[in-house]
Amino acid sequence: MIDNVNGPGMGNISFLWEDQEPSEVQIERINSQNLKRHANFKIAAEYVSRAFSEITTVRKIVLFGSVGTPPRTETLPTERLTGKGVEVYRACADIDIAVWIDSGKAIGELRTARVRALSLLLHEKGIGVAHHQVDVFLLDGFSGSYMGRLCIFGRCPARKYVCRVAGCGRTPFLRIHEGFVFKQDVFSGSEGICLFERR
Repeated sequence: MIDNVNGPGMGNISFLWEDQEPSEVQIERINSQNLKRHANFKIAAEYVSRAFSEITTVRKIVLFGSVGTPPRTETLPTERLTGKGVEVYRACADIDIAVWIDSGKAIGELRTARVRALSLLLHEKGIGVAHHQVDVFLLDGFSGSYMGRLCIFGRCPARKYVCRVAGCGRTPFLRIHEGFVFKQDVFSGSEGICLFERR
């Protein structure tokens, strides 16, 4: 059996758009699905990290964001008239991984490794995760400065509107997002899990 974690995270909560309160069974089902999604995404992160660690120019790998922290709950509105809400576990939209590299030449290897790791995950665990659900943030291995993200497109430039951002593709397959600022404090405190560090 294949556990497919693709698709919108909360799209299965149909009662949010129906004027009714959810049953205990519905709430339990949503929580079970979202907890399983969190666990599957964490396994996927470990597979990708293992593949990345085999690249000699990779210095460090950290899992952060919703998958890098324990599952969290949120209160969602249900019936508009009563103003009541229901508390459920939050669904993870994607996997956020920060990777420190010594050279931009590693980008091509990282793209190949990501696809290979997810194919192996599907084969060994029956867990289906799309490559675009693994968001890879690249940082300079020497200065620690943010470089950009690992592109999800099959060619560079991909002739997409987003490719027109200044600096995007200057280093092949290094994606630059307009107006995005990477905040290093995402690694402060208990945030993030170090999956690999080259000694």
